[in-house]
Amino acid sequence: IRSLETLAMSWFDWGHFYECLNNFFHGRPFHLNLCDGSFLGARFSPTLTLLLPVVATHSLALFFFVSSLLVGSGAFFVYMIAREFKMTVNEAVMWSIWYLLIPCTGNMILSLREGFYEVFLLFPLIPAAVWSVITKRYIISAVLILLTLGVRETTGILVAGYGVVLFINKQRKYGSILFFAGSLYVIAVMKILMPLFDAPVDGTYAHVGFYSHLGNNIVEIALSPFIKPEIFWNALFNRRTLIYWCTLLLPFAALIHKTPLLLLPALVEFVMVSVDRRFDSQTVLRHYQISIVIVLIICALYGADKLRKERKTGVLFYGLKSADSYFGYTAIALTAAICSFIFFVRYPGLPASDPQRRSFNTGKVTQYSDARETVKRFKSLIPKGEKVTCSPMFASALIPDYDIHFKFDNNEKTLQNYVLLENFSSFYFPEDRLSCYLLASPNWQLLHQEYVDERSFQLFKRTEAPIAKKAPVVKLDDLTWQRAGQKIPLPLQDVELRVMPVGRNHLRIGARIIRKRDSDIGLRTMITFADKTILTHFTSFCNGRYSASLANAGDAFFYIIETPVNKQVTSCRINVVELKSRTAPL
Repeated sequence: IRSLETLAMSWFDWGHFYECLNNFFHGRPFHLNLCDGSFLGARFSPTLTLLLPVVATHSLALFFFVSSLLVGSGAFFVYMIAREFKMTVNEAVMWSIWYLLIPCTGNMILSLREGFYEVFLLFPLIPAAVWSVITKRYIISAVLILLTLGVRETTGILVAGYGVVLFINKQRKYGSILFFAGSLYVIAVMKILMPLFDAPVDGTYAHVGFYSHLGNNIVEIALSPFIKPEIFWNALFNRRTLIYWCTLLLPFAALIHKTPLLLLPALVEFVMVSVDRRFDSQTVLRHYQISIVIVLIICALYGADKLRKERKTGVLFYGLKSADSYFGYTAIALTAAICSFIFFVRYPGLPASDPQRRSFNTGKVTQYSDARETVKRFKSLIPKGEKVTCSPMFASALIPDYDIHFKFDNNEKTLQNYVLLENFSSFYFPEDRLSCYLLASPNWQLLHQEYVDERSFQLFKRTEAPIAKKAPVVKLDDLTWQRAGQKIPLPLQDVELRVMPVGRNHLRIGARIIRKRDSDIGLRTMITFADKTILTHFTSFCNGRYSASLANAGDAFFYIIETPVNKQVTSCRINVVELKSRTAPL
């Protein structure tokens, strides 16, 4: 909730799941605005419809609460499975706590970046299906397996894997049914159903690109261990994947060795995640390994049950009683889970050590200012139901009142009539390039702009008739500029700043372009007073109404900062914040 109020919750990727469900209530089931097609073409997730009652409330707080509840609910079914294994209540509770400490579940319960993924549905579904099989509730288990298949097109691989396990354990009838059902499901969905829904990437499976180093299609990727053995095996066995395997397996290593056959369903997914070319897929901080972890959890529970029942003690606790051996392995598993939680779960205040931390930073949630009043002012300028091309950080504040689009490309026609941008963003792409174009274009009017912390939010509206625009800068020669106040030293060679007191409690600050720039700048002013207090102020060139990349040499602008009347200014320091992306017109 705090991340929503501060505009720190990015729309990607939870927003696409929410949007495809929200569009049910607009007569467009599973419609995804990003590709202007069906979400089922990118992710075949019909089971998502279970969440329609939640989305119908239009409460993002409730949506994220249910998201966390899905992840945490797995602890209940872990408890139920442990009880079916004749474990005591205390033991079953301990295994539930162990489940919640696993980095995968710990990171997903409070996921400040993802928010929600369809695979969160697997946390209750698969353990519940296993419990139903153990208790011989086969009709319930069949329904749960069907729902599991509808979570994601690749979950059929897990079902097929459990079929192989049953077949090897001499339950050949049920094993064969599960194996063929899971395998045929994956093939039918990827080859027949998803193309019918206009898959976004030219009718091909959208995620093939993540394995482009192994092949151009699913068949080539599957055969890559033999066609491209050097590339495949180097991708599978390297320092990065070794670290990933260690951090992933740490909470389970003491138990899964007792029932290695039950690891088989996760084998394919394990290899897929390990050879994925994306830099952030091999991490316990994100959602990629969820199905693998659920298999590991089931395998570990069966391993714990086997340790309880067998008479021999094993290598680690040779010479002890079997009960003491079981206690020892359980203690190792719980200790490993606690250590994993401390070092790899990214709650604020925990170290979350590298390399698992990657690019995640939860600090912004507590550092950013409350932006609810800012949101109200922007929404008052946009008619309800309007289509808006929107920044991914502001989008969460506009749903469900508006139709959100993310087409930030070189074609002005793809923009909606309202465009809401965030400059100086630390997200994927600062949008200053588009802002620069819209500020200069006679076809767009800047309706409103506000600064929240050091982020600039701009709302543009397409005009019915072209409007003449005048640059809000003044042309100053060197002599006039030198009289504009005291020079503030800067490391930059293409921008100069000067400050001058105006009256009793105002400072006038000027910024002048010395050489043509290719990006915009922000100005962070810090004024220190005699009582050691500090006043901070942030703006951008021409207060955001004209990009520094549009200005020519000699162009300048001035802005005024009001200071308290009863305080004496002792120093004024200004840092220039540069945008990294180029701002040449589209």
